Amino acid sequence: MAQNLIRQAEFGGAIPDTHAAKQAVVASEPLLIADLIAPHSGELGVSAEVHGVLDGILEELRANALTDASARNVQSRSALASISLPLTLQGLLNAEVGLALELMFGALPPERWAAVPAVSYAVAPDLTRAPVGGLL
Repeated sequence: MAQNLIRQAEFGGAIPDTHAAKQAVVASEPLLIADLIAPHSGELGVSAEVHGVLDGILEELRANALTDASARNVQSRSALASISLPLTLQGLLNAEVGLALELMFGALPPERWAAVPAVSYAVAPDLTRAPVGGLL
């Protein structure tokens, strides 16, 4: 089996002669992340304040046209660094809103899990830019 893998397989590919190798992989059309997670916001039972923040985050994601395909390759990942998502960042830093977002993203089907790194790449630059003036 190991020799078959070395000769026939590619990195990240299905193992030859297995069920996964026989299934056809169909690339899905990219969808707006806001449209993917919005249906799950009504199921959370959160306060009106948190729901308002979530609505603002969904609008921010829609306005930036962030899709679940936004983090699939290096070029698109670098483009995510130039996006500013201040509402999403503040929401992630809030425990209640962050938990709600985690539940909304957790409800996505596996073929849409790429939405999570897309948002992560978009907010990462703002998370790492901590003010250092007071530390000097």
